[in-house]
Amino acid sequence: MMHLYTFISAFVAGILPSLLWLFFFTHEDSSHKKPRGIIFGCFIGGAIAVVISILAEKIIADSIVDPNTRYICWAAFEETVKFIVAGTIIFRTRLTEDPVDAMIYCASVALGFAAIENTLFILGPLSSGSLAQALVTTNMRFIGATLVHVVSSSLVGFMVGYVFYRNRP
Repeated sequence: MMHLYTFISAFVAGILPSLLWLFFFTHEDSSHKKPRGIIFGCFIGGAIAVVISILAEKIIADSIVDPNTRYICWAAFEETVKFIVAGTIIFRTRLTEDPVDAMIYCASVALGFAAIENTLFILGPLSSGSLAQALVTTNMRFIGATLVHVVSSSLVGFMVGYVFYRNRP
């Protein structure tokens, strides 16, 4: 049975890197501060998207035998879910003034997604008592997977910004 301490440790180790990246990215555009509530909503929306992705990825895993195709489908589904969350927030608010706003919101969703995903990946080694493996996993996900989520979602945000804010039809 997993102890509460193990879960809290995994949660902190999983969410802290994403919060550090979120702080970094939101302070890059210091001339146009975004409302913290919207950024937090994006972050939470991304966290909730993990649950949807896990359920869908189970169905994909049961349906697709080829591992390469399965990974591509998983990645495509994750990006689609993150875009739906970000798009819901982006298009429902009138707070997108610049093309970079879509990138910031998409990156915030991706960081929320990565925070919960990282927590789940760290939970395994911690619950089996392997602190060293948990630290390695935390470091690898901080540098690797978290940034991949942010870069891919930011690219989607860039395209949204480009399409909706360009001057010519």
